[in-house]
Amino acid sequence: MRRAVLLLALAACGAPPAKSAHDPCDRGEWTKCADLAVALFKGEGMRADKARARALFERACDHGDPKGCNGLGNVLAREEPKDLALALTLFQKACAAGYNSGCANVGAAYFNGQGVTKSSSKAEPFLARACEGGDARSCAVASIILRLGDGVPKDAARARTFAERACAGDVETCGVLALQLDDDTPRDPARIAALYTKACNAGNGQACGNLGVLYEKGDGVGADAALAVQLYGKGCALDNAHACTNLGRSLVAAKESSKAAVAFEKACEGDELSSCNDAAVIYGNAEDPAKAVALLEKSCAGGFAQGCNNLAVLVHLGRGTKRDPLRAANLFARACDAGTLAACADFGAMLLVGTEIPQDLPRAETVLAKACDGGDMNGCNGLGGLYTMPSRVKADGPKGVALFDKACTGGIPAACSNLGWAYEDGTGAKKDPKRAKALFEKACAGGNAPACEHLKSPQKGMPKST
Repeated sequence: MRRAVLLLALAACGAPPAKSAHDPCDRGEWTKCADLAVALFKGEGMRADKARARALFERACDHGDPKGCNGLGNVLAREEPKDLALALTLFQKACAAGYNSGCANVGAAYFNGQGVTKSSSKAEPFLARACEGGDARSCAVASIILRLGDGVPKDAARARTFAERACAGDVETCGVLALQLDDDTPRDPARIAALYTKACNAGNGQACGNLGVLYEKGDGVGADAALAVQLYGKGCALDNAHACTNLGRSLVAAKESSKAAVAFEKACEGDELSSCNDAAVIYGNAEDPAKAVALLEKSCAGGFAQGCNNLAVLVHLGRGTKRDPLRAANLFARACDAGTLAACADFGAMLLVGTEIPQDLPRAETVLAKACDGGDMNGCNGLGGLYTMPSRVKADGPKGVALFDKACTGGIPAACSNLGWAYEDGTGAKKDPKRAKALFEKACAGGNAPACEHLKSPQKGMPKST
């Protein structure tokens, strides 16, 4: 008897579940079936069961219910293993059947490049359609696209209309309307501040950060630096990268470098590349060069030229990474090409000296002149060194002396030393031992060790400083 009961139990476990008269899916009520799937997925009023939710979404979609297709698309877009391409197909199917959230999701997929090549021009029609159907967040994104002319012609009037609808439907999006009003002439800073306040209070991190800027500047509100920092902190906590950048900047000004580094690093995680560089500078000064190198690698890879320059310095010195002069030169060149004058000066010096990379005087002249003409005094000093090289075919001592003088006046101790050397041995200028000594003293006072050594033992002579 016991064996018979056991067999019956096993048979019951293996049998398909009986249809329930209370289950809308079994009754063929597919929209209600999709509603049940939503409740199961979110755990609303029942125990969450994502596997069953997915199965019900699929059944509803297979029977032509757009809510089911949209729900299945959301599952595929959010749950592992993700299938963004199929999710987009399902969203498109739902939208084509008139389901507004499906259109919103198609627009979001194109705008963010999820499962498809990023395209604001393709996103805008779907977002506009979803906005017309009452989706406030679609209104907000459509407004941004139209305001900026991102892949579509600028349309301030439509952008304003969409921003107004967004704010009316979802307070958190009121920051988009504030951005739109910021373009007005004349501006209404008080209303802009009020809109940012509403959006910030609703949890919009960008709005908190932008409101912080208004309080820092006293634009439409009373200037309040302390409140600005609080708002930057709130925006950063809400994962707005730019607010984190402003928080870091404020903390640097308050000489709280360790806290600033944390804020900059979080901004870096949000792809604020300048903040990757700022965090690296702090960590480098705090004797954590390996962490600085990692941050600068990201900054440089993202195209931030100053990050490439600072990375080149560490690579050249072998701080936090293996010393690699050739890679350092390439990084300096990349930063120089992007307009970082200090990188041009360092790259030019390497080309001029020719001990770590092949000497290339014509190219050295080009990059050093670029640095000097742009106001980098190290570049002027290097260029002066090039023009006073005895081995150079077209040496121009007087021009070199003039460049040393410019760089010395501009605060470069090595240039004062080089100028002193020119007056001492008469290279490009009439010999003037008294003036030479004064220049060596100035260079030494500025920390130039060769000048100090020469003052102690003038009979030994001194190599030029670059």
